[in-house]
Amino acid sequence: MEQFTILCVDDEITILNSIREELKTVLDKKYQIEIAQSGEEGLEVLKDLLNEGNIIPVVISDQLMPGMKGDEFLTHVNHIDPNIKKILLTGQASVESIGNAINKANLYRFLQKPWHTEDLKITIEEAVKSYITNYDLNQRLLIFKQLNELGHIMLNEIEPYEMIRKVFTVINEYWGNLTIKFLIIENRYFTIGFFNEFLQGIPAYRPITDLELLEAHIPMKMFEKIMSFPQPIIEKSPHRNEQWKDDTYLEQKKPKAIACFPLYKNQQISGLLILEHYENTNFFDIHKVDFLKAFIQQFTSALDNALLYKYLEQKVKERTQTIEEQKREILDSIKYARRIQKAILPQAHSLQKWFPQSAILYLPKDIVSGDFYWFAEEEGNLFIAVADCTGHGVPGAFMSVLGINTLNLIVKQRKVLEPSQILGELHQEIVNSLHQEVPEAEIQDGMDIALLQIKPDKKTVIYASANRPILLFRNNEIIEWHPDKLAIGHIRAGEKTRTFHSHLQQLLPKDRLFLFTDGYVDQLGGPQEKRLKKRGLFEYLEETNSVPLAKQIEQLNQKFLNWKGQQPQTDDVLILAIEF
Repeated sequence: MEQFTILCVDDEITILNSIREELKTVLDKKYQIEIAQSGEEGLEVLKDLLNEGNIIPVVISDQLMPGMKGDEFLTHVNHIDPNIKKILLTGQASVESIGNAINKANLYRFLQKPWHTEDLKITIEEAVKSYITNYDLNQRLLIFKQLNELGHIMLNEIEPYEMIRKVFTVINEYWGNLTIKFLIIENRYFTIGFFNEFLQGIPAYRPITDLELLEAHIPMKMFEKIMSFPQPIIEKSPHRNEQWKDDTYLEQKKPKAIACFPLYKNQQISGLLILEHYENTNFFDIHKVDFLKAFIQQFTSALDNALLYKYLEQKVKERTQTIEEQKREILDSIKYARRIQKAILPQAHSLQKWFPQSAILYLPKDIVSGDFYWFAEEEGNLFIAVADCTGHGVPGAFMSVLGINTLNLIVKQRKVLEPSQILGELHQEIVNSLHQEVPEAEIQDGMDIALLQIKPDKKTVIYASANRPILLFRNNEIIEWHPDKLAIGHIRAGEKTRTFHSHLQQLLPKDRLFLFTDGYVDQLGGPQEKRLKKRGLFEYLEETNSVPLAKQIEQLNQKFLNWKGQQPQTDDVLILAIEF
């Protein structure tokens, strides 16, 4: 289970105790509260907590302390983890110190001493919720990325021992310092592989029929428990648990955390995956467990196929032929789906009727895309949207079709014209369509979207946005319109409603607006094979702003390709630009 910790730093112990008592009334029991009486001590405590696997959503610091001041301390915290929400307590803090905290430490909020208890509680609750939302989303995206990478390995490697070695090597790269053991149960023989030998490229499989011999290599009590009751076992410091008392292996090795997962074939246990960590008792948090559950399903199927390739060569050839035929059929179907998706997307010339200077850069990662653009004319207004759906390829394309059809329903049929209300109804329709009415719903996908309502005659735009910023280029300056930090779709625990906000902006001649998904800025490339990031896009916009808009989009495309180089495209790419 994940361990969440709030760190409070103040040189006065009475204040620390007061904060701790007030926070206990706000936070549930899964949160612990740590304190430190100086910035220097706070950094040591923070690093120790992170090394132990704690998740730190919020750090609270006083400003006036001996030695390191609060703004300096929070700046160090920001360098360690910029995602941590940082709160500064200001008794007699100067404007300069508060400015430093805002500019250098990415300050979340400052509170005046003495603070109001209710204000402190609300601030902490909002900060924790914001952090956890972003943390869960990032972990989920990371799981998708890791499973996709492992899926490619398992799909492309048919030699079972080599596949297992590669897969375990990649898992070790993800998490580090793991001992991984894999036991195949087949024809009353046990075949066990040791992770370190895999790393050296040595096939570490050998038949073992003597159960006593296994005691030196695996926790036999856990093995016997899973054989009689086939459920995963995840334990902290298992050698201290009475249930596993006298287990020879656990007594000798004393892992800090251990996870044992059964593998199935034809509804029978076909193997056992054992992962051990010797540094962190909280290592197997909920996200790693979710990853392992999904991974084992892929792994079992892939290993079964690999064994068929190894022992039944003729059958493998027949299966390969079948797979190729299915692949061609699927590929043909996806190519046809691309034609359908292109037909559903609005034509660029209908946008150019309103804005002759407009252009679209649309680069699907796969054949079909999870990014989409949409525009509609209604009651003298032009509506423009750019959206990034969960996933790419076929799943993303399904979501994009659902998004386009739902926007048409809301605007063209229901005549809802207020951008914030459009996003609110879009969210509810996605939730209803995917049966996401409860947080435990099987499908928790959705989209990020930026939406404009433009009144060309008044030179005004009203925008609402869910997790997608909008860029205004005016007089050689880039102005960023920030979104609501909310997505479309996916009900969160305890959520009653989801409210989006509309913003009115006045536009000037030659203003250029850019709506974009995150595929462009997330692309890996360049000399160090890093993400381009939003800063890279800003630089590209500044370099190309002197040319006509259509030419600028062409140059942005070329700069993207140059940055990407030989790297695979990371995600779908979409940029829509208009000039007033």
